[in-house]
Amino acid sequence: MIVAFASYKRFEQTGETAFRSLCNIAIALGCEQDFDEPFAHRQYMSTQEVTDAQREAPKQ
Repeated sequence: MIVAFASYKRFEQTGETAFRSLCNIAIALGCEQDFDEPFAHRQYMSTQEVTDAQREAPKQ
């Protein structure tokens, strides 16, 4: 779990970093569980369920 200082500094200044570095930073800070929700997949039983979910999703 090593993150180069330059990578960490760039992340602090710009919010940009490699995904691997982001994961290592999260582990070092003890908040890796925060990645669970964004990567959770809803299980669909049919293509119709996917279409319905897209229609129901709030517009951004």
